[in-house]
Formats: sequence, C-alpha cells, structure tokens
Amino acid sequence: MAFYRQFISEGDLCYDIGANVGNRTEIFLLLGGKVVAIEPQQECVKMLKLRFGNKITLIPKALGEEESTALMHISETSEISSLSEDWINAVSQARFKHESWNKKQLVNITTLDNIIRINGVPKFCKIDVEGFEENVLRGLSITVQFISFEYTVPERFPSIKTCLDHLSSLSSYECNFTIGEQMQLELSEWISPSELLSKLNHAGEGSLFGDVYVRNVQP
Repeated sequence: MAFYRQFISEGDLCYDIGANVGNRTEIFLLLGGKVVAIEPQQECVKMLKLRFGNKITLIPKALGEEESTALMHISETSEISSLSEDWINAVSQARFKHESWNKKQLVNITTLDNIIRINGVPKFCKIDVEGFEENVLRGLSITVQFISFEYTVPERFPSIKTCLDHLSSLSSYECNFTIGEQMQLELSEWISPSELLSKLNHAGEGSLFGDVYVRNVQP
C-alpha cells in the first residue's frame, strides 16, 4: 500500500481501469481515495459489487478509442482476459503459453474522456487491460497527473511507444517503471519518454513485463 502513497492522498479521485476483482481498488480505498472502477467481465463485476458495494463507482464496461461493442476473449485466469487478439497471440507463445482463452463475452466500450466527463478528472489512473492500453489512451484528450499502464517487452514494445507518443501530445510527462509485480520504481530519478523507451528496448534477453508510470510536469 505504501507504494501508492506517492500517487494518491486522502480524497483524491482515482480510476482503476481493468479493476478485475478489485485488489488495487482495495488499496486505493485504504489510502482514502475516491475510486471509479472500470471492469467489463461479468464475473468480476459480481465480485466487485460483493466486495465494495456503494464504496466505489462501478462501471461495467471496457474503455477504448470510441463508443462501440466488441468481443472480449475470456480466460479462466480472469486477469489475462483481453480485447486484443494481437496481445493474446504474442503472450500465448511465451509468458502465458499454458493458458487458454476459450470463452467470449460481448462488452460495451466507452472512452476515458466520457468517464471523466461524468465522474471528474482523476489524480491517478491505473490501466491494466492486457494489450488494449493504446486503445484506452486514444480515448483520452486531457491531462491526468499520474497514469500507469502495463507493458510487455519485447513482444509489445511498439505499443509502449504509441502510448507515450499519445500522452506526450497532450502534455509533458516524465516516466518511471516497475518490473513484474514489484511495488518499487526501478529508477531513482524520473526520465523522459525517449529515455524510458531506450531502457526498455535494451532490457536484456527474454520477456519482461511490468508497469510504466508517467507524471505530468507541465504546470
């Protein structure tokens, strides 16, 4: 929980995009955050309602570039269900080669801009959507103070650049990152998007995943 204190204070609005069963939502609430949880998977939505009730604003949709519907590929491991066939094709050859996505669910898609229009601008926005990150960010046209999104290299390196390029078109951001599930930033100093891309592009052999963190530095 201590890790997120650098992003969330008492009363801050935060978005948990790809909330799954609410592990991060719980942390954000314990920190005193006001949480908007966005999660399209039906079974996960049931769990979120049971765990949090009216303590959160729950939106049972996916986020993307525009209002639409799409088929979500559902895995028995709900954390890796995805709207991105490209992501599934990539990770099923390596990190998740023993997993399967044998169910589908039609989901409603809205945009981050629309969620913000209704609920307000968040201080922190966590995005964990298994390969659909760039689609989510394309639906954002305003500045958010802190954003995190998942990365996988080398399989999805171009997606990281697409995400950072879009954010850089909105404001000036500095970057940091975590590796795997570690709750610790890898860099003692925040760096530019181009410097981060260079680091992740030369991260060594094998598949690497974690989260990219960006912070707005433009007044």
